[in-house]
Amino acid sequence: MAEGDRIVELKLDKSSARLLHGLRARAEHAQPAMAIVAEMLVTRVDDEWDSAGHGRWKDLAASTKRKRRGNSAQILKDTGRAAASVHGEATSDTAEAYTDVAYMVFHASDAARTVIPYRNPFDLADPEDVAEEAARIILDWISSK
Repeated sequence: MAEGDRIVELKLDKSSARLLHGLRARAEHAQPAMAIVAEMLVTRVDDEWDSAGHGRWKDLAASTKRKRRGNSAQILKDTGRAAASVHGEATSDTAEAYTDVAYMVFHASDAARTVIPYRNPFDLADPEDVAEEAARIILDWISSK
């Protein structure tokens, strides 16, 4: 583009450059924000437990209900062990919710199903909403101070 063809020119002054540098530094060291995101993920997984996958999980079989507490039995919640095992973890660029309960792999894997229905509390009902909330948390943290 020739010198006379410029329509708009933007030049950062020193204070604006310092501000952008500060934002970049906070973005590179965002572990505190990611820890908040990890706790949000734990909350979202807890919501899946409490709502039986927001109604997406197959109901317990009649034979299972008879063995347990009748119609008051809750899917994957008899002992509460699996639901209570969900924890969050974060680094400067990742956030996750996880469980260390070994038998959850049988409920959450994508393997072919013959006996145990797919009931994955980590398969969140509205992943786009989760991503938007995470982005808000991160941007709020980066832009604070």
